Amino acid sequence: PFPMARSNVAPTLAPPSTNTLFAFTYSTTTTEAQAHPDFHISGKAEIIDEPRQVIAEGDPSPAGTEKKASYVFEQLKLRVEELGCRWSDITGIQIYTPRALDPVLPLLKRFGLANVGVTLHPAYPPVAPYEFEVDVRSVGVERVL
Repeated sequence: PFPMARSNVAPTLAPPSTNTLFAFTYSTTTTEAQAHPDFHISGKAEIIDEPRQVIAEGDPSPAGTEKKASYVFEQLKLRVEELGCRWSDITGIQIYTPRALDPVLPLLKRFGLANVGVTLHPAYPPVAPYEFEVDVRSVGVERVL
């Protein structure tokens, strides 16, 4: 039983007519020496758990998107560090949002992610009123079939 990461989203462009599996990430043990451990942290949305609060809720402006993204990146950075891993080892980012990414792009540089591949999925996170979700990964081997 190895951990598996996933994110549930509602695509905005050509949504499927039924539930689908787009991709998944899993881990296995290895005997090979690695410079750093692989990790995948799935779906962090713009929500503060205690007290329950959505960042920039109801704010469709670019400034609202920037607030959402900044909070999510800060929280993901903490999660990466809690794993004992390095933020600088991230090899990929996936962003799930129906919003324009223009306000997010400068944050990538500010958070040291300007040279990391970013995949945008025009989609809503699975729970309303969330509108911005991100996952990050650091992998030595990535297979796309």
